[in-house]
Amino acid sequence: MTTLSERRAAPAAATWTFDPRDRSAPAAVGSLGGKGDSLVALAEEGWAVPRFICVTTRVFDELFARLDPALREALEAPPRAAPAALAALAARAGAALRGEGLPKQAEAELPAAFDAAFDPGESVSVRSSALGEDGGSYSFAGQFDSHLCVGRDQIAARVLDCLCSAVSARALQYRALHGLGAEAARMGVVVQRMVDAAAAGVAFTADPVGGRDDRVTISAAPGLGTSVVDGSEPVDTYAVLDDGRIATRDIRAKVVAVVAAAGGEGTVRRPLDGADERPTLTDGEAVEIAAQARALAVRRGVPQDVEWALGRDGAIYLLQARPVTTRCEATTSVFDNSNLVESYPGLTLPLTFSLMRRAYRDNFGGLVRAFGGSRRRVERSQAIFDNLVALLAGRMYYNLSNWYLMFGQVPGMERALPAFEKAMGFRAVGGGRRAPSLRRRLRSLPLQAWVVAHLVFVFMTLGRRVRAYRRALEECAADLDAQRVAALDAHGLQERIERHSALLFGKMSVAPISDFFTQQLFGLLGGLIGRWGLGDPVGTRNELLCGEQAMESVEPVRSLVGLAETVAAEPSARALFESPADAGEVWARIHADARHAGLAGRLDRHVRLYGDRTLEELKLETRTLVDEPSGLVSIIRNYLRAGRSVAAMESHEREIREAAERRVAAALRRHPLRRLAFALVLRRCRWGLKARESIRLTRGRMAGFFRRPYRALGERLAAAGVLAAADDVFYLSTDEVGDLIRGASLSLDPRRLVALRREEYAEAATLTLPSRIEAVGIPVPAQLARVTEPAGEATVLDGIGCSPGRVRGKAMVVREPDVGLRIDGEILVARTTDPGWVFLMVAAAGLVAEQGNMLSHTAIIGRELGVPTIVGVDRVTERVRDGDLLELDGRTGTVVIDGQAGGDGG
Repeated sequence: MTTLSERRAAPAAATWTFDPRDRSAPAAVGSLGGKGDSLVALAEEGWAVPRFICVTTRVFDELFARLDPALREALEAPPRAAPAALAALAARAGAALRGEGLPKQAEAELPAAFDAAFDPGESVSVRSSALGEDGGSYSFAGQFDSHLCVGRDQIAARVLDCLCSAVSARALQYRALHGLGAEAARMGVVVQRMVDAAAAGVAFTADPVGGRDDRVTISAAPGLGTSVVDGSEPVDTYAVLDDGRIATRDIRAKVVAVVAAAGGEGTVRRPLDGADERPTLTDGEAVEIAAQARALAVRRGVPQDVEWALGRDGAIYLLQARPVTTRCEATTSVFDNSNLVESYPGLTLPLTFSLMRRAYRDNFGGLVRAFGGSRRRVERSQAIFDNLVALLAGRMYYNLSNWYLMFGQVPGMERALPAFEKAMGFRAVGGGRRAPSLRRRLRSLPLQAWVVAHLVFVFMTLGRRVRAYRRALEECAADLDAQRVAALDAHGLQERIERHSALLFGKMSVAPISDFFTQQLFGLLGGLIGRWGLGDPVGTRNELLCGEQAMESVEPVRSLVGLAETVAAEPSARALFESPADAGEVWARIHADARHAGLAGRLDRHVRLYGDRTLEELKLETRTLVDEPSGLVSIIRNYLRAGRSVAAMESHEREIREAAERRVAAALRRHPLRRLAFALVLRRCRWGLKARESIRLTRGRMAGFFRRPYRALGERLAAAGVLAAADDVFYLSTDEVGDLIRGASLSLDPRRLVALRREEYAEAATLTLPSRIEAVGIPVPAQLARVTEPAGEATVLDGIGCSPGRVRGKAMVVREPDVGLRIDGEILVARTTDPGWVFLMVAAAGLVAEQGNMLSHTAIIGRELGVPTIVGVDRVTERVRDGDLLELDGRTGTVVIDGQAGGDGG
């Protein structure tokens, strides 16, 4: 048999065939690329490897040599440029390579090599194999192309696709971030027989998150297992110890399996029966996969990332193996903004982040102590509470790693985590949790009893805590009226800010406490609906929770709808609002005309009570209705066009709610104990949602208490020449502002510091970051960014239905929300929303957002307003264009584009 070293010396060819029946042909290992070389090594070590052929790097070299010299030079060492610039370079290079096409030798050899290696009618995978891919230092994981279930006639086209992926935008960005030259991306291609897989996935021989090396972590999905690497669907996770015992199993509800299409070419997503919660692997299969991966790692001397497939004949095949390129001992931080992005969408400036970082510290330190956690332990763990939120490239994220450590401070709290994760829209960190041993559970029983007693006490006194928080707010409001702020100098303003943050942040722990109980009740309510057969757990729960009266977060909308009704009833006022005059002019004329004194008073009252409720209201840098009250005119104009009334809003939601209550009552007619228990849970859940939304409304008001004095501080600092403009204050942290005032600044010229930060934020605005980031070691923001690839052309999109109702209408894609946006019954499509979107939603027919969850503010307000609402629709702002006809089903979470669904909605 020819050895690997002998093959490295062999001359390069366009293609090379690995065949277990005849391995005497020279392989030219070194010209097969990282994946090809790895497969040769696996096969020679005796592992079960499906038959394959390789297109050597000679083909790519020939193509690359034909490119324009200037283009080749740019590709040799791509710069650390903005994603848009790399995308443009990639587009030029890809077009040039495709224009050349495959060299004639390769095009001629491929069919013959295919026929020699594979049986007639077999389908294959066509996968990239760059020289730097799957190496010990860099994996290039996911940066190049792979194609599954390819037939003989499509081989040449898919090979060309893989070669062109060497110069894709994401590959160029990966090379730029790691300082890699073009040699690393010299591309070979592996063509390998497809396994008829019952399941597939990956195995890490060292825990990729926890850093432990005493276990193999396996991720598995039914079918071809593509969701394991692309994250598109839930997968099962197993941790198998070195002695063959399974430490943890995290079995998820699977909805689809990716399988070969009929005829064996291409893939399809085959729906599974319901939400399939059966394990993808038996324990025996998981143990065997772990044993093979561990043996491979021992043989190679380094931890391995192994891709495997389980054939329907029960055989285990190894499809790929590469060294783990990041040492598992390094700290892995998990960041997620699935829920937080609703409160802090887009970029958040340093002043807001630094203030909210302290607020989260105090809020959740108070929660842990209220639930029975030790004050001393909280103080010893201050670094956890100081870093519950993170700022990555100007975007706020939860640092989930610290959230789990925080929950660990309260004995028994792990039982509450599933409801917390589901309500917040998070995936669990670490792929499952080890159940505590019996000895540990028995030892912690007294502590758990202590925690339960605290939980009961806190739950019973929650109303009192809410009232105490409100009193603190009123005290701050009285101390920060406009006249008092105007009279204070910089030192006085700073003292007020510090005193009020100490007063409010301690009492704000009522917010996460309320959220905690609401999340548990929300999960329990859905569980009871499903367990007792009362209907669809999601849809029925939404219908039961809509139409709640006296929901304080809806009061600003009720006030505005009432104002719109008043304007509609006064002909002269209506004529003025419907005139082409701009909002500022309308506002001035209403206040100058004695005939409209009553209306002017109501407008002023709305600003006084609800002026801080607006888009992005929790950011200190946001300008609210308090700053620009004429914005009310634009909102009321939308409401006049929508023709909404308070009575109609309440009637529609009441009908939905009462119909759901009748169905539940009928289902529980013969079960009095269940009926009593369900009524209690439903009542407390409704109360919890009201309390939660009440607190959320006051958060916007609280932000105003800090926004006004900080704006005044900016004016004082600008007047003194310390800053160039008053708004520069938002580019400093709270500590930096305080240090400037008290002579402790570390910066010689704060104006230069602000100018630098403005440049950095302008650059950050060009980056696209995913909603979930797992960073090993130091999370460098530029390395976390991704290049946005085309979103595809699906016409039926799925999300989370939050507010029942079907509606059909034109899409309005909102990328820059503004209270002055003209809305006339369109369906709003957005990446994310925040509480201030309530003003836009009233005039809309429906709302679709990429992010959000069942307990997000958007979901709750959608139910209260009777606006069909769907969240969690992947990349919907890229798939939908302005003016597209959409049909929404807010119960099922389905969005149909271009009117593909029948019916007229309603």
